[in-house]
Amino acid sequence: MRGKFSPEEWARVQEWKRNGYLPTLETLAKRLTAPLWWNEPENPDTVKRMQNGTVCIVHTGTRLIGVSACHVHAAIADRLDSGASRWSQLGGHTFDPRACLIDCDPRLDIVTYSLSEIQINAANADIHHAPKWPPDVVVGDVYFVTGWPRALTESSEGTRTHKFLHFITKLAESSLTNLRLLTETSTSIGWGSEALPPGTDLGGMSGGAIYRLSETKLTELTLVGLIYEYSEESEYVLARPLSLVAEDGSIIRPRHGR
Repeated sequence: MRGKFSPEEWARVQEWKRNGYLPTLETLAKRLTAPLWWNEPENPDTVKRMQNGTVCIVHTGTRLIGVSACHVHAAIADRLDSGASRWSQLGGHTFDPRACLIDCDPRLDIVTYSLSEIQINAANADIHHAPKWPPDVVVGDVYFVTGWPRALTESSEGTRTHKFLHFITKLAESSLTNLRLLTETSTSIGWGSEALPPGTDLGGMSGGAIYRLSETKLTELTLVGLIYEYSEESEYVLARPLSLVAEDGSIIRPRHGR
């Protein structure tokens, strides 16, 4: 099956783990994204009182933008517009996504935000500077699938601690509008910083980053896509390639394809 590691590739990734590259890669990837979250205080279910997605932070060469899933933006905007939530945050920084909106497409499930370096610093994040735009997607390369799932969020005395999660996998499928990657929780999580049982809700990773890894420069990440859907049954992550986002942050809408 495409998307699976060969024995040789598996051995190489395990060598990365032994050499200490993976913690370095995770730290780098973590700094280039941030959780976008909001409270739903009237919800009686304490597990669901906090909702979130993930925002990728990238400079296209023309503009500094945040990229996430449109359904995450729609949920926050609806709660803020209705008064059900009074605020939302990007990392630890108060952030109104409505005021920073560049473009949002429900069909492609992409949203883009105009961001400033001040906002990024306040969110305790860094900027991914794209080597070129749009970035290349190569079937067969190794990829980092990353985000901030709600299942790992911890609360203590009114303070929330969001935790970052990554998978390492192969690209199973690539098209004009879609990337498909097999996460395989039972094996991929083994080299992550968290251990999750099968079936764990990965809600909150929507908008998370897909990075292409360089096997010659292991500390180099290239942001190529963002997550919009996850199937617990098949463990496939679906993502949109960043070729659907123009350098100015506007969304490119192909006539055909989903």
